[in-house]
Amino acid sequence: MAGLMIQTPTLFVISTITYFVFLAVQRLFSHPLAKVPGPRLAAITHLYMTYYDLVMLRGMVEQLEVLHKKYGPFFLAACEADC
Repeated sequence: MAGLMIQTPTLFVISTITYFVFLAVQRLFSHPLAKVPGPRLAAITHLYMTYYDLVMLRGMVEQLEVLHKKYGPFFLAACEADC
């Protein structure tokens, strides 16, 4: 019985890590928006936006302007074609 208690948290941690790895791979390679250029952290998780909203004190608006200048109007063209 003691072995089951040690293995259950380990199994939970391994399965959680596996889930997030597969989710990241899916979002990077097979998601419909995977072809849209931009920061990979922003494609995988909301941490990118959270960082600019909380740490940089609502700096996401300015960062969106920087990203738009760097990556161009790709999203607007993709949205017009697919939306």
